[in-house]
Amino acid sequence: MEGSVDHSFYPTVAELLELPAFEGHTLLAGYKGLDLRVLGINLSDTPDYYLWLSKNEIIVTACHAIHNDIQALDKFVLNVSDSGMSAIFIKPYPYLKKIPDIMITQADMLGIPLIELPKGVQFSSLTKAISDELLRRQTIRLEEALTANKMLTSTIIEGAALEDIVCMISALMNNSVMILDTINTRQAFHICPEDLDFFADLSAEKTSDFFAEKAQMYELKSGDHSFGYLYLYSSVFEVNPEPRILYQIQHVVPLEITREQQKQAFRKDDFTNYVFHLLSDQILDEQTELSRAAELGILAEEAHVIIRMRVSSQKSANSYVADIQHSLLFNNMRSYFEGYGFSIRTIKDTGEHIVLLSAPGENRNLSDLNRLCTLFSNSVANHYGTLNITAGCGRPHTGITGLAQSDREARIALRAAQNCKRSFTCFDELDVLRLICADNPNHEIDMFVQETLGRLIEYDRTKNAELLRTLECYLKNMGNLRQVSKDMYTHYNTITYRLKNIIEITNLNINHYEDRFRLELALSLYKDLGEKK
Repeated sequence: MEGSVDHSFYPTVAELLELPAFEGHTLLAGYKGLDLRVLGINLSDTPDYYLWLSKNEIIVTACHAIHNDIQALDKFVLNVSDSGMSAIFIKPYPYLKKIPDIMITQADMLGIPLIELPKGVQFSSLTKAISDELLRRQTIRLEEALTANKMLTSTIIEGAALEDIVCMISALMNNSVMILDTINTRQAFHICPEDLDFFADLSAEKTSDFFAEKAQMYELKSGDHSFGYLYLYSSVFEVNPEPRILYQIQHVVPLEITREQQKQAFRKDDFTNYVFHLLSDQILDEQTELSRAAELGILAEEAHVIIRMRVSSQKSANSYVADIQHSLLFNNMRSYFEGYGFSIRTIKDTGEHIVLLSAPGENRNLSDLNRLCTLFSNSVANHYGTLNITAGCGRPHTGITGLAQSDREARIALRAAQNCKRSFTCFDELDVLRLICADNPNHEIDMFVQETLGRLIEYDRTKNAELLRTLECYLKNMGNLRQVSKDMYTHYNTITYRLKNIIEITNLNINHYEDRFRLELALSLYKDLGEKK
């Protein structure tokens, strides 16, 4: 939405009538239009006066050119009103003698003030009075703009955060404010008191969406380079920012965005390089890595989840809208997951975004991560129509090596999402599909077997419990316990007890089709791996 010219610092018709130069006037009609703003004065007094009328001006005339033309007098008020002028000032002497009743009736009906001027008034004194008042008001506004510029500049130089800046702009503009920083993928908003009830029930994500859709938008630009967007909204007042203050804001806020970009560049380079190191290099000294990771905010005791995303604009999309939606996507993702107790950081890999979610190990939301991701992916489909988004989410893991494991899973989930043409896929949802989508199937088979049967194999090794052989016999005989007992020369109750142990150790239910299939596949792969070795 484009902003309109701010008329708030121009006087109203009522305010002009308070000036000494208008002493002795008589307001004949148009009381409803006294709050109209006045941008200038027109002294036209020619037969074709209507060609020179401008919106929001007042006309001051003696009607000399038309005082004998009844038709012209009948149309006078209509012509002035059609031109969007704010008021009519007529000096009836010496030509009209008396202002026609039709003029008074029409002015009252149209809500345009009609003022009779006294005999002795000089038009030059009215012109000077109005010019002086406009100059006085514009000087005040210029001083305000300079003060605002000084305040904003000094605040930014002193290191104010984006949140502090939106508060200051909100106070200056008397509007609710959002700034979308497209350079650093940040956003900040401040709701003014008049709008608090209106926004009370909206989440941060819905609030930013509302600003993007409904508020007045102004680009934050320096030279030919765009830094983001300023949004102004009011549920009570018309949004009409003072142009000079708006201009200063549009050109000063990029200073803060540039400074933040430089700060983030230093921090992000270190963080990005270190994350790439953890995800791709062999860890040789875990204690040293733990210390370095902690310096960069990666704590070993926290659970980490990696999401890999591919985001591109649709071919038919407006690039301007797509850029805004791209920034809103990552800002809303940050607000969404932070609302559930995660810290979130994003870095760019070749053609992909790596999203690192971290949460304390006891965070209960980790067990519900699939649901949270599904809910977010649904909102993505509904709100970012100009973007093509595909994402894969790994499982939560703790420790330094857990980060690389979650990333490996995220890569597989992303590949599965691309193959299945889904916007968002979690590794937990893949089951055996992970073996097909893995870039290193042999390694993934090893991981699958270990995750499914590892504890069972270890239990057999330490307890000599023959649980693995019991499971194999159970699957071979399609769950016929008597046949299993007969084939293994083992009492029926013992077989039943072993199967109960298998369920507890693997956390998989052999009576459930999908779990039974997973166990059977893992057992088959385990035997195949053993034969190869």
